[in-house]
This record gives sequence, C-alpha cells and structure tokens, in this order.
Amino acid sequence: LLNVYPNPVSIDYVHAQMEYHDLEKIQINICDLSGKVVSSGSYKLQNGHVLLEISGVPKGVFIINAISEHGVASRKMIRF
Repeated sequence: LLNVYPNPVSIDYVHAQMEYHDLEKIQINICDLSGKVVSSGSYKLQNGHVLLEISGVPKGVFIINAISEHGVASRKMIRF
C-alpha cells in the first residue's frame, strides 16, 4: 500500500508513505497517463516514509509507482 500526500499537490514536494516499515530502499517512478516516465529515482526510506522533490514534474495527472522487494504499489497524483 502506498499513500501520497498532499494530493492534489501544488508545492514542489510530496510525501510517500509505504505500508512496509521494514523497507530501506525503494525505486519510485512518476509516470504520465500515457505511461511515459517523467521522474525516476532510488530513495532511502525512514520508517516507510520518503519526501519526493517534484519541481521538475509539470502540472497534470500522474501515477506514482513504488517498486520494492514486496512488489509494485501505485497511486494517482494530481499536480496543479
């Protein structure tokens, strides 16, 4: 399970919270609705949480994919 907040977002940062607090690393891809990756990176988690810098992501509707050893979790994000 992946939670993203604030959502919708108008600032340059978004919080991502994973259900699995034992995870140390995660790959996050932010994709537009056509599937094109607009941002991607590997992150260290602290208690299942990471702060994502999204200043390079344009306004629109996106899917955030969090990839870990537990599988893939996805959440829609609206940036305005």
